[in-house]
Amino acid sequence: MGLAAAKRAVAVPLLTTILTCREHRKSTYCGLCLRESPPRSDLFTPEVAAVGCVENEDFETWPTVATTCRGCRSEWLQRRMNIAASDREAISAGFSHWSSLDWEVRQSIDTFLEAGEGTISDILQIAREKHWLNRYTRVRMHMEHALAQQRLDMRSNGYVYENADDDATTGDIDPDDYETLAMAEELHSVRDMAQSDWARMRILDGFWLSPADDWYGCRPRHIPSAEHPVPWALPFSDGQVHPVPSTLRVPVAPTYNLADQLYHVFERQLRKILLPAMQNIIKRVMFQGRAEAMKTVATMEVDDVLRGLQQAWAWSKDLRRPPVHENDQDPGTPLDDTCSSSKSDASHTTSPVLSTATLQTTPSPPPSDDKREKDGDADSPGEEVPRMNIFTGLGPPEPSNLLRDIPHVPTTLQEMPTYSLKAFIDVRNIRGSNGKVC
Repeated sequence: MGLAAAKRAVAVPLLTTILTCREHRKSTYCGLCLRESPPRSDLFTPEVAAVGCVENEDFETWPTVATTCRGCRSEWLQRRMNIAASDREAISAGFSHWSSLDWEVRQSIDTFLEAGEGTISDILQIAREKHWLNRYTRVRMHMEHALAQQRLDMRSNGYVYENADDDATTGDIDPDDYETLAMAEELHSVRDMAQSDWARMRILDGFWLSPADDWYGCRPRHIPSAEHPVPWALPFSDGQVHPVPSTLRVPVAPTYNLADQLYHVFERQLRKILLPAMQNIIKRVMFQGRAEAMKTVATMEVDDVLRGLQQAWAWSKDLRRPPVHENDQDPGTPLDDTCSSSKSDASHTTSPVLSTATLQTTPSPPPSDDKREKDGDADSPGEEVPRMNIFTGLGPPEPSNLLRDIPHVPTTLQEMPTYSLKAFIDVRNIRGSNGKVC
């Protein structure tokens, strides 16, 4: 206890509070095990490096500790890792050494143990994300392609590692060269490509549930089956019910950060795949003529659009106009004048035709006689023009006229949760080539 005035109270997790000399700086010893670094000299000696006392950055784990040593950082990381078997599998294959296969996980562990940078929570988050991506996406394949391209670039530039063996191949990449690995992953968008592939395969299999609904636990109790709109164009029939079990068994993203990334990637891929077919639905509606088309879309609902996607003609590259007697529009009228979708681009503007406002259960009232006469919808005020069924009257497209990506289409969207239904509706908010919103 000595002279109380010359002492400093220090909080230690294992010993609560201890007294130290005022001259004993906190940065010279570990606040967990009280192991002290040897006296520092001008050179960073091996003895000092062996202890590895550095300033603590992980105040979530050690809120009152100023300095930690390498041994304590490794021990506490092992403790957190062993709480869950999934974390142990993601970070290390064993208990005595770090052997993660992913370079980013190895880098985060190395920088934490050697320099005290980052936090244990950061390491676990990176490990969980990369472990999920390695198991359920093709991120390793994309990374191998990126590294192959990187090796080719390095060989062409005559690059050789300084510490490489004499018989080493020119341009080989050191597995601990984190800077080169990070550059290869970023230049070739490895992570984005892997996530896009995952979302694309999920959509093509007919599982249109948004990762956001998965994250919030809003998966419906009964997943609707999906059918292919052009089954005769499939290279082979697997005889399975879609979505297949392997698609349904993929667990939820382990972190909010990854779930948010997958949510945005899923929306982009859903739009990319469904937009051409939905443009064909708009084009098919406009074949009726402007006045009749407006009456048709006024009563359309989400299920009507889904029914259109279930038709083979919706997946044509070039949708042909039906025979003249099936529509009341002048065949010579260009589709651009009626907000054609053949040259439209993407837009998130709310659509007055195929928007959520028009997808209502109660049909809009029919126009008045004066309005009907003004629009030329009928020859006389009392005559009613029969409504054409837009989902019939077109035969299946030729194989050469099919779109490249044709997904299995769910049989219903009635139980689809919020984010999934929103992603489906947002696909249809498109703008025609003349600038008008369709």
